[in-house]
Amino acid sequence: MKASLDAGRSARQQQQAAAQHRAIIPAPHAPALPPPGPALWSWSLICACNMNRSTSGHDAVRQLGYQRVTSYGTSDAVRLPGRGGATHAFPFGTRYADILARMVGGDASMAAWMAQFGLSAMLQRNAGLKDAPEAWQALSDAAVRGRDFVICFDRAVYNEVLKGACGLRGECDGGDGGGGGMWGVCVDALQGAAGC
Repeated sequence: MKASLDAGRSARQQQQAAAQHRAIIPAPHAPALPPPGPALWSWSLICACNMNRSTSGHDAVRQLGYQRVTSYGTSDAVRLPGRGGATHAFPFGTRYADILARMVGGDASMAAWMAQFGLSAMLQRNAGLKDAPEAWQALSDAAVRGRDFVICFDRAVYNEVLKGACGLRGECDGGDGGGGGMWGVCVDALQGAAGC
């Protein structure tokens, strides 16, 4: 009985070794795949204003070690809340440091309000990531095609990105008929919430 168990293990071990050998030697027609890693994939994180959710995601993905990380907004302008229900709007491309300076405007009570609600810290974090908020719709076709992963932080943003990608490629599957192209993910954690 022991001899048959040993013979069975030996055959299993031989099969496993052969399978490992086949896995190491690629088929002649198989393309060589680069090893996965931080330098390989590009990540784009998108919310409405490129102010809070997308830049928070930008920071988190970058801290994981990924080097090709960008963030964008899909709105027509960058909007931030103000005291008394006021809204402050800025064009995309306005530096985060300038947004902070304009909102405070030398008003100590406004500076305290912004600090209390985390707006100052958010703008300072954003300025540490990049110079200014960027609009997704301002990207060239080539830049959009160069994205590997696109993470959208609500359904409306996802729909805008998908609409642009489908129009760019003529199809919603990456244009190659095989489902290739960028991978889009919609994170709708703030379902029903307004703003960025």
